[in-house]
Amino acid sequence: MPVNSLDDPDTPPHLRPPPMDHGIGGRKPSQYTSDMAEIILARVLAGETVTEIAADEAMPSYRTLYDWLEQYPGFGAGLRLIRRDQAAAHRARLEAQDRARAVRRARTPRARSGRKSTYSRARAKAVCAMIECGLTARQIGRRPRMPSLSTIHYWLRRQPDFRPRYAEACRRRDFRLWVQIHTLVDEVSPGNFPSLQRSAAVIEKRKAAMRPTVWRWDQASLFRQKASRSSLG
Repeated sequence: MPVNSLDDPDTPPHLRPPPMDHGIGGRKPSQYTSDMAEIILARVLAGETVTEIAADEAMPSYRTLYDWLEQYPGFGAGLRLIRRDQAAAHRARLEAQDRARAVRRARTPRARSGRKSTYSRARAKAVCAMIECGLTARQIGRRPRMPSLSTIHYWLRRQPDFRPRYAEACRRRDFRLWVQIHTLVDEVSPGNFPSLQRSAAVIEKRKAAMRPTVWRWDQASLFRQKASRSSLG
């Protein structure tokens, strides 16, 4: 709407208000009419605010508009009804935008933050091969170009396909040690029993040292370990 809707040739006849007396001083009779109220409500329904309407020289002032809202209940009720419907429509638009945004987020894969994982199937296969050959995770972590001990434990927590491979490599390694012990048992004689007993003890000790500490890569056990430490602290 222009500043003066009376001078605008594009203003429809039903929206052209009667001229307002904005003179200062003196007591003037109320210029409220049903036609003026309908024009104001129509402009509010079209999306204009009360401030924008009051800026039109052909419209009542801001103060006069709010005086009319109190003095004429029908006018005030009509304006409140329009605003209620506009607020409901605005909320519906916002909710529709939120739903559309949620659908887009669900369809778009979430970009993972942080450093890129160093895990690969080839590296996992190399680690499992070393475990099967008798190395511990700590020994593997000390080798060049191999993942560290903490990285191996991280893979066990976060890489579901690595965990069963690692466990299978540990079982194969334990089976080899078991075969070594039983080979020593088959070679026992009165003369070599003490030395073979010491060799078997070394293998058993080695087997115990290489047993994986499952709590390090089991998230539930890891949580219990941290909880017990915090309670003791």
